[in-house]
Amino acid sequence: MAERLPNPRGVLDGRPFAPEAWIRAAGEASPILFAWELARIPKELDPPARRRLHLLISLLLAAQAQGSTRLALGGPTLAALHQAFGEIAVDWGAFLEDPRLAGMVGTPDSDRPLVLGAGFLTTRRMFAAEQGVAARIRDLAAAPPAEDAIPEALLDAPLTLTEEQRRAVRGAVAGRIALITGGPGTGKTAILAALIRALVASGLDPESIALASPTGKAAQRMGQSLSRTPVEGLPEPRTLHRLLGWDPRLRRFRHGPGHPLRVAALVVDESSMVGLELMDALLAALPPGAKLVLLGDAGQLPSVEAGTVFRDLVTGLPERTFRLTRSHRMDAADPAGRAILEAARAVGAGEAPVLREAEPSEDPGAPGIALWPSDDPALRAYLRRWLAQYARPDDAPFRLEDGRLDPADAARLADLLARWDAGRLLCLLREGEGLRSSEGLNAFLHGEALREARPGQPQGHFLPGEPVMVRHNDALRGLFNGDQGLVARVARDGHPSRLEAAFPRPDGFVFFPLDSLQAGLDHAYALTVHKAQGSEYDRVALVLPTQDHPLLTREILYTALTRAKRSVAVLGDPALLAAGAARTLRREGGLVF
Repeated sequence: MAERLPNPRGVLDGRPFAPEAWIRAAGEASPILFAWELARIPKELDPPARRRLHLLISLLLAAQAQGSTRLALGGPTLAALHQAFGEIAVDWGAFLEDPRLAGMVGTPDSDRPLVLGAGFLTTRRMFAAEQGVAARIRDLAAAPPAEDAIPEALLDAPLTLTEEQRRAVRGAVAGRIALITGGPGTGKTAILAALIRALVASGLDPESIALASPTGKAAQRMGQSLSRTPVEGLPEPRTLHRLLGWDPRLRRFRHGPGHPLRVAALVVDESSMVGLELMDALLAALPPGAKLVLLGDAGQLPSVEAGTVFRDLVTGLPERTFRLTRSHRMDAADPAGRAILEAARAVGAGEAPVLREAEPSEDPGAPGIALWPSDDPALRAYLRRWLAQYARPDDAPFRLEDGRLDPADAARLADLLARWDAGRLLCLLREGEGLRSSEGLNAFLHGEALREARPGQPQGHFLPGEPVMVRHNDALRGLFNGDQGLVARVARDGHPSRLEAAFPRPDGFVFFPLDSLQAGLDHAYALTVHKAQGSEYDRVALVLPTQDHPLLTREILYTALTRAKRSVAVLGDPALLAAGAARTLRREGGLVF
């Protein structure tokens, strides 16, 4: 009988398998083929046993693609995967004791490709990353804290810090590692200036302090926060991939144990978005004696990559964790801010928030939080009103002379970007579900923008004034997955204008010809909640799926609601909101400190 590849139905817990997620789990190779290559290694296996090994490796890679770092044998993730791949009765514990697998499966202290522990199976690579992170974190946490006092004046400018913010700054300066966590708008990014000044006052050279974040948008926000009280010589914030020197050709980082970063302190914002392997690479690149400060919200969504590192750190290192509880983004004295804050806290506690029903004629961005009708006609009507409120098509050229943007045009471009940053459509799904996915929403809104375009305006895939997002890392251009910008008509040095993509930078904007980028760009009228992490908006519209979905968890709802400062519109069934608040994200891992 010929050996067959596993044939998954393409759905896991109701989710389609995402090919890019599988590739993350298996490297560049197809996961199914990668699993097959591993399954071929034990030469003594008969065809039925080889097919079972192939299936088990495929199940493990699927679990890692879904965010777990290991597969609990007999656990709920394995049961769900069995359903996705087709029901099959296998005693995996007994199967893994087969002596013919000795060259493939080993104990944690062996060098086998697969690691079998107490009730779990994982890949050697993922196990090594967990061990590496745990060992380096223990070393950082074991260092005795310094006794140096911080001048109180450093903690009172440009804003007077609360006592819990002061404790966080003092703790970050005193120890080798500090975890600063808090909910929406509790001042994690706002205390950066005081933290940097305190590090400099403790004797660190500003040039030796690195600032980084997982996404370009979050790095820009770090830069904006520090621009109010700049520290001379401080490097600009960068993405973690730029900081570590990601080489797309070699598929590895330039910095590591043999070539550490030249830093005395590293401050990372939005740390909940950092996956296990990226955190392992980051810690491996830290030089001896360097400080590490991780800021984030442990209640938010974890990284797209495998692991829940920041949450695990906050749980495992309470003595190095500093919690911020007072929200400055959503003003509790303001009824609108208070309503959003209460809804977010309810979801975080696993309870359904109480929402008022919106009036039919209400402003789509009305203050507070409201439930809107969500059938297709009502949703289309809402989207047209939303587009009319936020879209500002601008076909007038932006003038660049010797690479410098005309000051008036720079102000006009900044205004267009600020308009999009004021409000954003968010959804759970990237594809499928029609208008309930970012692809469907973007296609609809682009079509509406085309329909409303002025006569004679080019009718291409992208229009001037449309928001765009980078889909892949592009180290040569300094663009990274999730970076957001705007399509603009640009006239360079008096030449005829052409469409380009403009992206904000701390010192202005960078422009790239649209033809060279558009294969790696998406419209960004609507974003998935995952892509919106690290951003904040005045107004958010959250579009829920039409039926219950495993992605609908309290973490994703909490993250969506906490992107907004003044207004949230929920378009969906309130029963789905309640079901999501009651469901917590499930990931299996073994990070212990």
